Formats: sequence, C-alpha cells, structure tokens
Amino acid sequence: MSRVEDIAWNLYDWFQGYPVFIQIALVMIVISVALFLLGNASLAIDRMRASYRKSRESTATAIITAELVGGLMSEEDQSDNEFDKFVNRIKTLTAKSSFFKQVVIDQIIYYHRNFTDSTEHVLDKLFSKLELADSAVRKLKSKSWVRKAKGMREMQEMKPENSVGKWIDPLLNDPNDDLRIEAQATFLSLNSDDPFAFLSSATEELLPWHQIILFEIVVNTPDLPIPDLRDLLQSKNDSVVSFCIKLAAYYQQLEVIPELISLLDHEDQNMRIDALDVLGKLNAEEAEPVMIRKFPLEDLKVQIKALESVGEIKSGRQLEFLKEQFLDSSDFALIKTAACAIVTYPGFDKDGFLSEPAQISARRATIMNHCANNLIRK
Repeated sequence: MSRVEDIAWNLYDWFQGYPVFIQIALVMIVISVALFLLGNASLAIDRMRASYRKSRESTATAIITAELVGGLMSEEDQSDNEFDKFVNRIKTLTAKSSFFKQVVIDQIIYYHRNFTDSTEHVLDKLFSKLELADSAVRKLKSKSWVRKAKGMREMQEMKPENSVGKWIDPLLNDPNDDLRIEAQATFLSLNSDDPFAFLSSATEELLPWHQIILFEIVVNTPDLPIPDLRDLLQSKNDSVVSFCIKLAAYYQQLEVIPELISLLDHEDQNMRIDALDVLGKLNAEEAEPVMIRKFPLEDLKVQIKALESVGEIKSGRQLEFLKEQFLDSSDFALIKTAACAIVTYPGFDKDGFLSEPAQISARRATIMNHCANNLIRK
C-alpha cells in the first residue's frame, strides 16, 4: 500500500469514528470551504481578465484614435491618394485581430455621432472603404441577442447600402425588449421609403422607453418621410396608437383629427387624455362638441385635460361652458383649470366678470386673478 493510500485510509477511519451528525457537519464544512475558495478564485480570474481586456482596449484605443484624429484633422487638404493611404493604415489596424477591428468600429462610430458636416462625410467614406457594415451584418447572424443588438446599433450609424431586411424584419416583434427596439430603431433609420411601415405589423408592446428612443430618431433624422397616421391610429395595438398620437402632434397632421376624436371613446383613460391633448394642440374646433358632451361622464383627470384643450383651441364658442365649470365646480383643480382657460379666451372681460360679487366668491376671484398673472399662473 502506497503512502497516499495509507493516509486516505487513516482519514477514512478517523472520519468513521465520529457520530453521523458530526460527519454531516464535517462534509458541509468541507463543501462550504471548497465553494468559498472556488468562488474567490473565479472572481479573481474574472478581475484579471477584465483588467487585461481594459488595458488591451486602452492601448488599442490610443493607437486607433491617434490614426483617426491625424487623418480627420488633415481632411480638407487630403487628395484621393492621401485618403487611400489613410484608409490603408486603418485597414492594417483592423487586420491585427477581431478585437482591434471592433475597437476601430467603436471609435469611428463615436466620432461619427459627435461630428457633422465634412468630418461626418469623411467617416461615411471610411465606413464604405473599410467595408465595416459587413461586420455589423454578420453580427445579426449570431445566436447571441447582445451581438445582434450591437450589430444593429452599428448599422444605424453606418447605413449599409445592401438590403438587410431579411435579417431585421424577423426581429421587429421579437419577445426580447432590447432586441426588438434595436430592430425597430434600425428599420426606422434605414428604410428611407417607408420608415414607419413596421408599426402596421407591430404585435408586441411599444414600451414607453421604446417610444422615447423612436421619437428621438424621428426628431434627429433629416428628410424623414412623413407617415400617414390615419390607419395607424386605428391599430389594435394600443401602444402603437399612443406613439402615433405623439407623431400626430409633432407633424401637426390635421387630417387625423377625425381619428383622434374617435379615440375620445377609447376605454383607456390615458389614451383619451393624450387624444384630448393633441386635439388642443391641433386647434380642432370640430372636436369641441364631443369634448363637452362627454365631459360630465369623464373622470377628473380627463375633465381637466378637456378644459385645457378647450382653452387652447379658443374657438370663441365655448366661453359659457368654461364659465359654468368655473362657477359650479367644487373641485379646486377644475376651478383653476377653467379659470386659466377663461382668462385668455377671446371676448372674455375679466374685470366685468369679477365685478359681479353676488355670483363669484372671493376664493374663485382670487383663483382667476392668479391665473391672469402670467408670472405666477402656472
């Protein structure tokens, strides 16, 4: 018997000499210590890897930034031959490894997002010459949703000329929220003919933060074709309708007023409030009769928005309605909203109105005077 086997049998005999409950405790202690050591070893390895990657990335970024800045600073004086030399120097860096290539992509995108005019044009040419868009498309074929999302973010900047619809379209309704919004944002950025087409087939919810991202793209994309929102405002997907209501206000689409009026019957209170808000912004006088007819049936929040919209439209025909709400409402919010709508309403004489103390209490007169003061009315 070898020495190792002898030690093992001695340990076994020693272990067997204890009661069962102590044996169990010893086993648990050994397992706990082993897991503790394994966890700390794994953490240490992860930290070393992260430190190594950060150091490597910092070195690569410094080298690539120096090349890019040098090339971009001399852009105005560059001949085609000099630009080709600049491209070849960057190509040499991308050929070092896939890691270097990704850092090149990240740095070019960073500069592309933060510079405009001639610098942006040079970076667009650089995208094309280096064929970096192909790298972004290849990411879409990955099984990792993180890589797919990264690829689409890159494509939004690179704007590849080749059709990538077959890779993006299946992701427009992906269950993964992050992947779905990147696909929708990419579609909106790249589809110059009908950028809003994805909304008509959207089955998943456009989350509030999705809508913010998409709206930012709309605002910051020049020459974006204006969509026809009439059919989209009748979508069965409420989140699509909500987003299109915002677009209607942004594009000032008067032709969608009938669809917005029909939304005043929507079961979702927030949808009715949004529709009222945009009807006010569009000065939709034809919506006023519907607003007033539905006013007594609505909750307080909707009533407040209805009063605000009537005051914003200022058709000149609803002064008596606003006076009635100001004089008869018992809720402070309604009184104040009606007062603020009245004081700027066409044909309203505040001093004459307040000179009838028999029907106006001192409290309501104070509220109206407050609203009439532009410095404190809000």
